Amino acid sequence: MSYIGNRPEITSFTVDYQLFSGTSSCTSFVLARTAESSRAIEVVLNKQQLTPDRDYTVTSANSSVNFSVAPNTATNNIVVTYRAPNSYTFNSVFEDQLTALSVGESAIQTDAITSSKVLNRAIIGTKLGLGSVSGNNIAPTSIGGNNIVVNSISGNTLHTGAISGNNLTVTSIGGNNIVVGSLSGNTLQTNSISGNNLGLSAVSANNLSNDAANFDDAFLLGGM
Repeated sequence: MSYIGNRPEITSFTVDYQLFSGTSSCTSFVLARTAESSRAIEVVLNKQQLTPDRDYTVTSANSSVNFSVAPNTATNNIVVTYRAPNSYTFNSVFEDQLTALSVGESAIQTDAITSSKVLNRAIIGTKLGLGSVSGNNIAPTSIGGNNIVVNSISGNTLHTGAISGNNLTVTSIGGNNIVVGSLSGNTLQTNSISGNNLGLSAVSANNLSNDAANFDDAFLLGGM
């Protein structure tokens, strides 16, 4: 059987049948497996196929088939054939089962992705949209080797070595509290750093273009 979507790890379905003997009085017979509806099984009585919902119904709670009229007395004159899966079980979802963009924003709860769940260098520049990094406490070496575009980093506390080896474009870093040595080894374009509170030696060993550091910043540099 083929499937649409993630492949199940465990299936308990094989086509099978079950025999019952009528008594002319019993209208309910216990099924060997759960059926979700009367259309999940096929019932033949005295070699005549019955109509689901009219001639019989299914109660999934107690796994029974219920006849509107009690079948006549005979040996194995009731044949129930199972036509639908009993159950599917997904123990887990593996990486190769997820296609691109299969997990959308609405499927991720607030604060669901923590630092322990993100591998080193798992989030690269192409995955960071406008304003995607904001209001965070950014640890050392957490941002490196990226092309950081306009307004992508704002309202953060940047620790020592937090941003290094990046290409920073116009106004890409603004409104941050930048501590000692947090910006180093970057290529800084015009006005790429503005409106920040810069601590002692916060910006060092960078390649600065004209007006890269805007004088709206509060400088306590101790060396650019």
